[in-house]
Amino acid sequence: MTNYMSCIEERDHVFLFNSMVGGGIVFDRAIMQYLDHSAQDYRCVYLKNSCPEGVKKLLFEKGLLNTYPSRRINETVSETNTDKEKAKMIGSLRLTLTNNCNCVCEYCYVDREYHDKNFLSEKDSCYFIERIIKMGGNSKYVIRFFGGEPMLYMDTISNVIKYCNEKLNDMSFEYIINTNLQTVTNSFFEIVTKPNVKVVVSLDSVKEINDVYRRSLVADSYYDTTVANLRKITKENANYVVAAVVTNMNRKSIQQFLELLVKNGVKNVGLNCARMSGEDILSFDEELVNDLYSAYIWGVNNGINVSGYWMLPFERIFTGSDGFYCGGLGFELDLRPDRKIYSCVGAKKPIGSLDKIEEIFSGDDYRRIGQRKAGNIKECSDCYINGLCAGECACNAEYKTGNYWGIDKNQCFFHQSLTEKLIKYHILSADRIEHG
Repeated sequence: MTNYMSCIEERDHVFLFNSMVGGGIVFDRAIMQYLDHSAQDYRCVYLKNSCPEGVKKLLFEKGLLNTYPSRRINETVSETNTDKEKAKMIGSLRLTLTNNCNCVCEYCYVDREYHDKNFLSEKDSCYFIERIIKMGGNSKYVIRFFGGEPMLYMDTISNVIKYCNEKLNDMSFEYIINTNLQTVTNSFFEIVTKPNVKVVVSLDSVKEINDVYRRSLVADSYYDTTVANLRKITKENANYVVAAVVTNMNRKSIQQFLELLVKNGVKNVGLNCARMSGEDILSFDEELVNDLYSAYIWGVNNGINVSGYWMLPFERIFTGSDGFYCGGLGFELDLRPDRKIYSCVGAKKPIGSLDKIEEIFSGDDYRRIGQRKAGNIKECSDCYINGLCAGECACNAEYKTGNYWGIDKNQCFFHQSLTEKLIKYHILSADRIEHG
């Protein structure tokens, strides 16, 4: 029988968790007497028969003794699911309004055509949203406005939100706008004050680094313009997060960057690593593990929430894992200006079109995407964060290996090492609380 309980020791405590579904809990080291950890590492830890029933019950309630994947893993896309069941899995709709952008970023992996006049119309956007809702029947959806730079079509954003709020008012929507904040309008400030709107702001580093690799086409300084508008949306009490792309160029300036963000009132920052770019863009080595770990600790001590996709395995230990790396594996659809539909922003191949939207869920491409889940990826089978990482980004795997089902081994080392450091910090935090 497959076993997923794992163990990490640190000083006077032991951390047990399920490598598929999470359920992490800190124990005193005394629990080691009830564990069979004959393996040379922390994978596949078994309970001895002598373990007290009370401890067994606690571990069972936390899900640590589960020998099966989570419910959502079992409900993945398959040939037996009806199209309606598949459509019901969709909870996020991404509207890539344009490939056009008012900036040029050195490492951008998305195919950009600067000054491209093609854009996603308000009519197509609303039709897409309404059709998916009708097919799936959910009561809540996330609508993300993306690009290029979506704020170049602020009227479309405003009108789509108005349409959803007025014509689909029995639904619940959360709106997310990804933007570089280079071009803002009065209507933008009216929208971002709404409680169900979140803004994701692209800003990478201190000015002298950021402006070399993120070059504005409409302002003298990308950094100055974005920071000035950040101050404005902070004053308006907008819900926003700064999204920084970590590269070899800015990784040693992360703390300095965080200090500047704190001074400007920023409470949340996502440090997301550049993946689908040239090999010289970012080295996924031990130094990067330490850089991001140090940034997280600095954030804890200085009042700013530092996160990123590298936090997912650790966070899922406590929140639970559904066995998929991200929503792009069967839970999100991305409509682009060519009126074709993709599984996520990083996907190069469409899985359908707006004209034949009803055929998406019966197609092999959608089913194949939904099958990339924890338990199905052979190279992940002996990993102690198998279901928590779930094979990492599928688009990056295809970019690096040429195979959608491949694994980027550098990412494996990176996620495993960083997750272990975060777990040990959590153990030591529990130790400090216990001992005052």
